[in-house]
Amino acid sequence: EIVFQTTRENGRDTLATMNPNGSDVTILDVEELSRPRYHPAWSPDGTQIAFDTPFGPRNTKIVILNLTTGEETQLEGVEGNNEMPAWSPDGTQIAFIAGNSLYITDLSGGEPERLTSATGNPAWSPDGSQIAYTDRNGQDLQIFVINVDGNSDAQQLTDAQNAGQPAWSPDGSQIAFARFDRLG
Repeated sequence: EIVFQTTRENGRDTLATMNPNGSDVTILDVEELSRPRYHPAWSPDGTQIAFDTPFGPRNTKIVILNLTTGEETQLEGVEGNNEMPAWSPDGTQIAFIAGNSLYITDLSGGEPERLTSATGNPAWSPDGSQIAYTDRNGQDLQIFVINVDGNSDAQQLTDAQNAGQPAWSPDGSQIAFARFDRLG
């Protein structure tokens, strides 16, 4: 299944799922007055979806939706906007962006750990040892990678105009990314 953000007829943003062929679209949010949901991410076992949602001005939090029970649990984050959740391959941690920094948090508890500066799009390597992400280098967005254990500095992988949305190959040997060229 595919999970995606969509806008309902009432103008509210929410999450939905569908089959890869576009059939069986199911709205996951049935409450008319609920908060919008952004940046959905499946748990590795497919039983939960993490997303970010506003709780007030400059106060976005990450919530985990259990698809079996319908229960939503707010993830312990940091002050301010906590956005763009990404599950670790083993499902025990979530990486996220807050205050122009990349954090990871253990789902069993504890304080989030800041890894480095970042502006978005965290993506775990298949073996869970590294996270690729987007950050600025001068005027342009670039793709960087950092070891989760924090034992090395981040490495810039791209030298392109406005690179973003990194995605690891299944074997972890390559990273695909989007490049947003400036026209004109």
